[in-house]
Amino acid sequence: MTTWLLIGNSGYEIVAGIYKQADLVRVSTLLSVIGEDAVKAFDTFVWSEGQKGDSIKDVLTKFDEYCKPCTQVIYERYRFNNRKQEAGESISAYVTELCVIAKNCAHDEMQSHRAEQLAIKDNC
Repeated sequence: MTTWLLIGNSGYEIVAGIYKQADLVRVSTLLSVIGEDAVKAFDTFVWSEGQKGDSIKDVLTKFDEYCKPCTQVIYERYRFNNRKQEAGESISAYVTELCVIAKNCAHDEMQSHRAEQLAIKDNC
């Protein structure tokens, strides 16, 4: 995926002179230079209604989604449930850290409430 990041950020289409070409040419050029791993990823993309694999905008959107980091919710929940207040750590810093971890736990609305509950439980 390093190739994808370099191409996406370097103005490759301008340098190669293809930015004014038809989408099919632009997608084909991208796939020919992006690398084997990215082509394999492209082959797995599922196109929703209205999206096309020969539209440069849709292809770039799919690669952006593909390259977005994924959160390991189970691991983050483990971290959240096992986080203890460290010696010398203020209650404010502890609750803040719990809230930061909770954002990755898919707890949504109850994040800060649960963090406060844990902090109270650990300090009573």
